[in-house]
Amino acid sequence: MLNELLSALKKSDERHSLLVIDIDRFKVINDTCGTIAGDELLRQIASHVQANISRSDISARIGGDEFAIILKDCEPDDSINVAKRLKGAVESQRFSWQTSVFPVTLSIGIVALTQESEDTHSVLAAADDACHLSKEEGGNRVNVFQAKDTKYQKRRGDMEWISKINKAAEENRFLLYQQAIMPLSPSLDLQPKAEILLRLVNEDGSIARPGDFIPAAERYNLMPLIDHWVIRNSLAAYRILSDQGSELARRIISINLSGPSLLDESLVDLILYEVNKNGLSPQSFCFEITETAAIQNYAAATRFIRRLKDEGFTFALDDFGSGFSSFGYLKNLPVDYLKIDGSFVQTIDESLVSFTMVESINSIGHVMGIKTIAEFVKSPEIKAKLVEIGVDYAQGYHIAEPAQLL
Repeated sequence: MLNELLSALKKSDERHSLLVIDIDRFKVINDTCGTIAGDELLRQIASHVQANISRSDISARIGGDEFAIILKDCEPDDSINVAKRLKGAVESQRFSWQTSVFPVTLSIGIVALTQESEDTHSVLAAADDACHLSKEEGGNRVNVFQAKDTKYQKRRGDMEWISKINKAAEENRFLLYQQAIMPLSPSLDLQPKAEILLRLVNEDGSIARPGDFIPAAERYNLMPLIDHWVIRNSLAAYRILSDQGSELARRIISINLSGPSLLDESLVDLILYEVNKNGLSPQSFCFEITETAAIQNYAAATRFIRRLKDEGFTFALDDFGSGFSSFGYLKNLPVDYLKIDGSFVQTIDESLVSFTMVESINSIGHVMGIKTIAEFVKSPEIKAKLVEIGVDYAQGYHIAEPAQLL
């Protein structure tokens, strides 16, 4: 039907609109109350759709919890009004099932159908982009697709990274780099460390930095894929470095893990398998997780950390101070290192507030028996302040620039 409509538009000046509708938190209701409840919610949404469009309009369910509507002879402003009316009708009537009551809202994307519209795939993709942006902005929203809008251009750019990341993993086109994490005082008698950093080699041979592809990987749940690749290849590289007698093999190697990986119960088995396969010691490896990821997945993170600590691995809490900054949970989160967020460290020589923040994080860490690491150490003045405070380790361009692991 949509294909026929687009063909007809090439010969007329009519204007229609396509709406793609997604039910916010449908999975919660479906999982909590069962598929019968989910089916009833879908029936009610379909009823609302029919009640808020005219007889000449066309509606259909196009996915598990997605509907599409073609509004005939409809200007953009009119389509927005229809979408808001439908959204309001659904929101005003909560979904009741047995003894439970759930608020229901819709995320809606709109794309205008005109002579300039491309094929069916492009039109549906545009409406889907608008719908997903509504969900990503918190749900219960209406977005109209605008090809020149920067938020749609960014989303399309992010979408392109999905295939690039998958292909890079298949073709082994990631590169491992490392950056030194060095003790700030020889008297501390601490073992040097090195953090594994990742680069992606594009098909044209150029190098993509993490800031280019990690945001898209996080958005589209590709971080577990990347984490698995990094773990397998970092441990294999460490075996080679050890056999070569490299100085790097005398350091503790830090590997970053994403929040979703903390929920992956198979990852612990993968880590133990790769360590044993390469004949390595768990004491040689430290896993870094961000403060935000640890708190958002607190129970899973605690279980994950304890299982691997029992095997001899250590853990660092990364970017500490940038998120929740609660010292209370540190009592039950068994980490060995606190990495003080670089936003404080890089201004420690200029700002008394930054100096005091770093000093307080360092003090509480030491009271709890946790070593501290300062990120973004970019000058001798910053390093001197950290030595004054008594921070254990430093990492940054003043200490060492990133270099390829092998």
